Amino acid sequence: MIADTLDSESRPPLPETETRQVRVATLLDVNRRLSQLQPSDTLLCAIATACGQLLAVDSVSFRLLDGEELVTTASWGDTDLELADRLKLGEGVAGRVAVTAQSVLVSDLATHPGLVPTNRAALSRRGYRALLAVPVKAGERVLGVLSIRTRQQQGFSEEDLTLVEAFASQAAIALENARLYHEAQRAYEELATTQAHLIRGEKLRAIGELAAGAAHHLNNLFAVVVGRLQLTLLTSPSPEIRRHLDLAARAAHDGAEVVKRLASFSRGRAASPLVPVDLNQLVSDAIEFTRPRWQNELEARGLRVEVRFDASPIPRIAVDPASIREVLVNLILNAVDAMPDGGRIGISTRTADDRVVGAISDTGVGMAPEVHRRALEPFFTTKGVKSTGLGLSLSYGSIQRHGGELVIDSTEGQGTTVTFTLPVAPAGAGTAAVPTVAAPIRPRRIVLIDDDQEVCHVIAEMLEEDGHQVIEAASGAEGLARLAETPGVDLVLTDLGMPGMTGWDVARAIKTMHPSLLVGLVTGWGAEPQARPEERAAVDFILPKPVTQVALRETMGKLISPK
Repeated sequence: MIADTLDSESRPPLPETETRQVRVATLLDVNRRLSQLQPSDTLLCAIATACGQLLAVDSVSFRLLDGEELVTTASWGDTDLELADRLKLGEGVAGRVAVTAQSVLVSDLATHPGLVPTNRAALSRRGYRALLAVPVKAGERVLGVLSIRTRQQQGFSEEDLTLVEAFASQAAIALENARLYHEAQRAYEELATTQAHLIRGEKLRAIGELAAGAAHHLNNLFAVVVGRLQLTLLTSPSPEIRRHLDLAARAAHDGAEVVKRLASFSRGRAASPLVPVDLNQLVSDAIEFTRPRWQNELEARGLRVEVRFDASPIPRIAVDPASIREVLVNLILNAVDAMPDGGRIGISTRTADDRVVGAISDTGVGMAPEVHRRALEPFFTTKGVKSTGLGLSLSYGSIQRHGGELVIDSTEGQGTTVTFTLPVAPAGAGTAAVPTVAAPIRPRRIVLIDDDQEVCHVIAEMLEEDGHQVIEAASGAEGLARLAETPGVDLVLTDLGMPGMTGWDVARAIKTMHPSLLVGLVTGWGAEPQARPEERAAVDFILPKPVTQVALRETMGKLISPK
């Protein structure tokens, strides 16, 4: 309840003409005050106060209609008056006024039968004589009831009733204006929020278009890196060198996943299948990936960053591991950048209901309010030209596409904490599949077509490592020629994006000449490149780049049976 007090000492009665002049002046002032836009609670208090001053009474209550009850929301005058805060419709004088929408003037409170017993006792103790209850209506709809009480022997006149009813009409207009204003404000805020989401969505779609244009070239580069690393691992290097090569291979694979996820932003879903994994393991991977930055590089400059990981026992989460590992790497590197003089990074995991919660905090410079407000916007950065401004926005998008939430808590000069939640994997879900290298199948003869010489060579070497005979070609036309001149070909692997003839063109031409010959498409445009039905029908399988040794062996084992 909102209360406004005023000294209610007895005043000598004014001459009738002067009283009317005072009331007119007060009513004009009230109209001016009530016509101003103001918060609802302030307006309700102003209505009760203005009504009390207008009639020079002892107390006023404004009860607002809330469903099937009248609730006292503002009062003026006698603050020690202990009346019921809530009345049911039809209960007491005010309750009946709310039902009938008609004013009631009670000249003798002591004998009036309609009072609530507790209210009658309270009014009697305080010496009240008369009551005026007036509905506040917007059209035919009752908004509330004004209850005006006095200790004066003469009570209220018909002129008082007319004046209060006029005042109640003005109060109703003020309340409706306030309601409409607040609804307009809420609609504006919702519109602003929607607009912000649309703008963010347009920016993310722009990222997707840019990434799609670069995907083929980038995935060709990753294909060479991943392939060469895997071939090197087959030479059985020392355990220490193998550890570094494994990390590099995983990072290169994750880099290819970044390109895939960038292109998937406009689709609003995760780009890869979700599998149950342990967030604690992903955090450990991210710490190792970033160690050269936060430990080796900074120690060479005489700085120290301490990374502490508080890992709690947590259930598995259903995610694309590479995507969440990338989020963790970005957040750790952001924390390092926020501590130019060194500091501490704290990483923790825990469970909350059906969610796994991760948090990464730093003791760095923190964010100014404007930076905090815009931190998740794509392309927004405070790091100058060395940054794209995509790290946090991509992390935010990745977490959201996995059904989680990401929030930033930061104060300038006091560091930053980024907290994210991810859903627990469904009960009964298996663990993430661990890639296994299948035994090589009986050697086959394969025509491999790719206009990128390095990519062609590395895929050929991986196939040859398993004993296959590979005939390389640098274009679609050359590949068809090699196929025509080479007997006993079991399979054709062709790149998609090539000048002259695309992979789809090559596949259709081969199926026209050799309907039973298997044709595979190797592409940097993802596992589901756009194609017409007749094009897709000419291809038996698709291998997205970068192609791994495991993917090659699994595919060959599934599609090529020994003769």
